[in-house]
Amino acid sequence: MNIIEELYFGNIDPNGHCCDENKNYHSAMKTVADIEEILMKSLDGELKNLFIKYENAYSTMLGESSASHFTMGFKLGVRFGTELCSDDIKNCLKDDI
Repeated sequence: MNIIEELYFGNIDPNGHCCDENKNYHSAMKTVADIEEILMKSLDGELKNLFIKYENAYSTMLGESSASHFTMGFKLGVRFGTELCSDDIKNCLKDDI
């Protein structure tokens, strides 16, 4: 199976493991979750609804930003691959250094 088929069939998930081993990410995520829990218990009425709207809007913004960065990174990777496969690069790599 080639890499495009692997991606199509879901065997490659670039977003699935982005922060598995990142201690700073997990620490920040725990802090956010703890503060969110405190605020949700403390707020009521209109302030609670406002906080929920804030969380939803921020989540959407973060998702859009992540998708945009992924797309730009993917395009950049294709450009690197294309340049590596160009005739000029092949000729340079033929020469023994």
